[in-house]
Amino acid sequence: MGLFDDFDIDMDEVKAAGGFEFEDGHYDFEISEALIQNGTKNDPDDTKFIIKYDMDEAGTYWEWFTIAVDGDPTAKKAEQSLGFLKSRLVDLGFSPSALNDLDPEDLEGIVGSLQLLTTSGKGKNAANKYQNVRNVKVAVEEEEPEPEPAPKRTRVAKPKAVEVEEVEEEVEDDEPEETDAEVKQRVAAKQAARTAPAKTATVKKAPVKRAAKPAEEEPEDEENPFA
Repeated sequence: MGLFDDFDIDMDEVKAAGGFEFEDGHYDFEISEALIQNGTKNDPDDTKFIIKYDMDEAGTYWEWFTIAVDGDPTAKKAEQSLGFLKSRLVDLGFSPSALNDLDPEDLEGIVGSLQLLTTSGKGKNAANKYQNVRNVKVAVEEEEPEPEPAPKRTRVAKPKAVEVEEVEEEVEDDEPEETDAEVKQRVAAKQAARTAPAKTATVKKAPVKRAAKPAEEEPEDEENPFA
């Protein structure tokens, strides 16, 4: 009979003091909330950025980042923690160039997987154990390919029947048809005209008028003094 049998206590289900709520391992998660909180019980002067991971039946895991000490983000503790926060936000799919415009609500609904890993502290904290988030991977939703549209059937319009009116062309015979005799006569006349010698036109020369010789003047009888 065991020590705890009278109390119906199963020590396998009891978590040891100082231990962590979650066992180390890999978990699927969905971020339910992200917020900024000023002061905590252990660090009343710190400003924290908190990410809440819902891990199904395992519960909700809170990840804390110090972003300022007594309002000073340049404090050594804050600077180191801000570096871890920037890496975490990039792990969650945010571009480094977009972090200045980030709103805590932008983290809500992100799903993926993570690993919880317990490690020992360093230096003066070597005796302490720390459980941290590692290997964060965001689930990428695969878009279902859109179904290809069915080929459209092209309807070919039937040609409309066109009524063609038959127009009877009336050919008027202006000239009566020649008889065979008339054709032969016309052909013979053409051939005769081609073979007949060309007539030389007689040009009558106009009579040349000769100039009349001037009448010879009879010499005047010189007075003969001796007549």
